Amino acid sequence: MSKPSWVIHTIPGLGRVLLSEMRTARMLDGRAKPTTLFQRNHDLIFLQRTAKAVTPTLRVAEDAQECIVFGRFKISHAQFDVLSEAMLQRRGAWRVNVSVDGKTFTRQDLQRFVIQRLRAMEVRIDEDEGENELNVFAIDESYYICTPRWKAEEVPGRSLRMIERQGALPPTAAAAMAFLAEPKTGETILDPVCGSGTLLAEAAHMQPGAKLIGFDTDAQAVSSAKRNLEFADGARLERKDGAATGLAAGSVDVFLANLPFGKQFGDKAGNAVLYRRLFDEMIRIGKGTTWRAVILTSDDKAVDTAKAGMTGVDFEPRLKVKVRGELARVWIVRPGGAAARSR
Repeated sequence: MSKPSWVIHTIPGLGRVLLSEMRTARMLDGRAKPTTLFQRNHDLIFLQRTAKAVTPTLRVAEDAQECIVFGRFKISHAQFDVLSEAMLQRRGAWRVNVSVDGKTFTRQDLQRFVIQRLRAMEVRIDEDEGENELNVFAIDESYYICTPRWKAEEVPGRSLRMIERQGALPPTAAAAMAFLAEPKTGETILDPVCGSGTLLAEAAHMQPGAKLIGFDTDAQAVSSAKRNLEFADGARLERKDGAATGLAAGSVDVFLANLPFGKQFGDKAGNAVLYRRLFDEMIRIGKGTTWRAVILTSDDKAVDTAKAGMTGVDFEPRLKVKVRGELARVWIVRPGGAAARSR
């Protein structure tokens, strides 16, 4: 039996983080050479013929799909034989979804061609109500034809989320931020603008031995966070200004924050002032030379203004991501200077 190939999606900009998570989870063979491709709405990881199972434990992944056939330029007769054989083994009709990036293929023509060929091979196609799903991804001259195996909501712990809040960070983006923070057992993690608690929830699943603290000035947000983090014993969630926490100096190891940037919440004109207050508090309560912060915002100008004149702290613009259609940047913030570099 041949080894399966996989297509794994994540939010645009998070492909390399997903690859790092896969390596950490040992889902890559030693000989595996994954391909990262970039679509308008996704980063796509193509993993060819691997003996490793891609299980629903990757928290940065939007979905994982088994790739039945793949190639370049033209789908062959032999590939249609393989494809139809796999599809005929399942009961019910099929929906065919096609996405195209690049100039080699056109979506309508490719979809029409695939459906016609499959129908000629007696595969039942119902474009509106098919029980089974076939996805065709065409990127430049390459194509990947897949069936879904699992989606992000099936990852352990996601079903424990009780309340969604407008503008909440997607769990996969929150997972990527938590992964970049590398939380360790026994460390204290603070989200000073916790909203409905998505970042803290992902951090809790990634590092169950961490201590969680979340503050927000919105009482409804804190109430939602408490519901969403009921599974996390000992999580401290309070209505409080995250820039005036009252926590002891040197008491926090990791900061995670989806900073307000004026689209859903906050006032864009006042972002720089808020950010500076938050950064100053991080420096005050961050632990020694090992604390780190992973923050997300689309307002780079406010970050640049807020950090102007600050000493003893480094701001690294790590990656750009597209979150709910909005381009944003993930920053890594750490203590700077010789003492921090020697740790």
